[in-house]
Amino acid sequence: MKRPYLFKWVLVFSALLAGSTLLVAQQQVSGQVTDEEGAPLIAVNILEVGTSKGTITDLDGNYNLTVSPNATLSFSYTGYEPQTVAVNNQSVINVTLAAGTLLDEIVVVGY
Repeated sequence: MKRPYLFKWVLVFSALLAGSTLLVAQQQVSGQVTDEEGAPLIAVNILEVGTSKGTITDLDGNYNLTVSPNATLSFSYTGYEPQTVAVNNQSVINVTLAAGTLLDEIVVVGY
Protein backbone atom coordinates (compact mmCIF):
# COMPACT_ATOMS: atom_id res chain seq x y z
CA MET A 1 0.00 0.00 0.00
CA LYS A 2 1.43 3.33 -1.03
CA ARG A 3 1.28 6.39 1.15
CA PRO A 4 1.28 9.40 -1.16
CA TYR A 5 0.87 11.85 1.70
CA LEU A 6 3.92 10.56 3.58
CA PHE A 7 6.30 12.02 1.00
CA LYS A 8 4.51 15.37 1.13
CA TRP A 9 4.71 15.47 4.94
CA VAL A 10 8.42 14.70 4.82
CA LEU A 11 8.93 17.61 2.41
CA VAL A 12 6.83 19.97 4.55
CA PHE A 13 8.66 18.96 7.72
CA SER A 14 12.04 19.40 6.04
CA ALA A 15 11.09 22.87 4.80
CA LEU A 16 9.90 23.92 8.26
CA LEU A 17 13.06 22.59 9.86
CA ALA A 18 15.28 24.45 7.38
CA GLY A 19 13.27 27.64 7.84
CA SER A 20 13.52 27.51 11.63
CA THR A 21 17.32 27.28 11.51
CA LEU A 22 17.41 30.45 9.43
CA LEU A 23 15.48 32.32 12.11
CA VAL A 24 18.20 31.65 14.67
CA ALA A 25 21.07 33.50 13.00
CA GLN A 26 24.48 32.94 14.49
CA GLN A 27 27.86 34.34 13.62
CA GLN A 28 31.44 33.46 14.40
CA VAL A 29 33.40 36.08 16.37
CA SER A 30 37.13 35.86 16.93
CA GLY A 31 39.91 38.11 18.11
CA GLN A 32 42.74 38.61 20.55
CA VAL A 33 42.80 39.88 24.13
CA THR A 34 45.91 41.78 25.25
CA ASP A 35 47.03 43.90 28.17
CA GLU A 36 47.98 47.59 27.94
CA GLU A 37 51.52 46.68 26.83
CA GLY A 38 50.29 44.46 24.00
CA ALA A 39 51.11 41.13 25.67
CA PRO A 40 48.50 38.40 25.07
CA LEU A 41 46.42 37.36 28.08
CA ILE A 42 45.90 33.64 28.65
CA ALA A 43 42.57 32.19 29.92
CA VAL A 44 40.51 35.40 29.79
CA ASN A 45 36.82 34.59 30.39
CA ILE A 46 34.59 35.65 27.48
CA LEU A 47 30.82 35.30 27.89
CA GLU A 48 27.86 36.29 25.75
CA VAL A 49 25.78 38.42 28.13
CA GLY A 50 22.43 36.83 28.98
CA THR A 51 23.40 33.33 27.86
CA SER A 52 25.60 30.48 29.01
CA LYS A 53 27.77 30.66 25.87
CA GLY A 54 31.39 31.37 26.58
CA THR A 55 35.02 30.52 26.00
CA ILE A 56 38.52 31.38 27.20
CA THR A 57 41.56 32.67 25.34
CA ASP A 58 44.36 30.33 24.28
CA LEU A 59 48.12 30.69 24.89
CA ASP A 60 48.33 33.52 22.32
CA GLY A 61 45.32 35.40 23.71
CA ASN A 62 43.12 34.33 20.77
CA TYR A 63 39.48 33.23 21.02
CA ASN A 64 36.59 32.01 18.83
CA LEU A 65 32.93 32.08 19.80
CA THR A 66 29.61 31.63 18.00
CA VAL A 67 27.12 34.31 19.07
CA SER A 68 23.99 36.07 17.88
CA PRO A 69 24.67 39.13 15.65
CA ASN A 70 23.35 41.63 18.22
CA ALA A 71 25.11 40.03 21.22
CA THR A 72 27.19 41.74 23.88
CA LEU A 73 30.43 40.09 25.04
CA SER A 74 31.84 40.38 28.54
CA PHE A 75 35.62 40.02 29.00
CA SER A 76 36.96 39.38 32.51
CA TYR A 77 40.36 38.43 33.91
CA THR A 78 41.74 38.40 37.44
CA GLY A 79 43.66 41.59 38.17
CA TYR A 80 42.15 43.49 35.23
CA GLU A 81 39.10 45.70 34.85
CA PRO A 82 36.21 43.84 33.14
CA GLN A 83 35.10 45.13 29.76
CA THR A 84 31.85 44.78 27.81
CA VAL A 85 31.76 45.03 23.99
CA ALA A 86 28.77 44.98 21.61
CA VAL A 87 29.25 42.65 18.63
CA ASN A 88 27.22 44.72 16.11
CA ASN A 89 27.77 42.17 13.30
CA GLN A 90 31.58 42.37 13.66
CA SER A 91 33.52 39.18 12.99
CA VAL A 92 36.81 40.27 14.62
CA ILE A 93 36.89 41.96 18.03
CA ASN A 94 40.26 42.68 19.60
CA VAL A 95 40.19 43.84 23.21
CA THR A 96 42.79 45.51 25.44
CA LEU A 97 42.16 45.06 29.16
CA ALA A 98 43.35 47.70 31.63
CA ALA A 99 45.07 46.63 34.84
CA GLY A 100 42.91 46.89 37.93
CA THR A 101 43.86 48.08 41.36
CA LEU A 102 46.57 46.00 42.98
CA LEU A 103 46.49 44.80 46.55
CA ASP A 104 48.87 46.60 48.92
CA GLU A 105 48.60 44.08 51.70
CA ILE A 106 47.58 40.47 52.13
CA VAL A 107 46.49 39.07 55.48
CA VAL A 108 46.84 35.34 56.03
CA VAL A 109 45.15 33.77 59.01
CA GLY A 110 46.20 30.31 60.10
CA TYR A 111 44.77 28.06 62.79
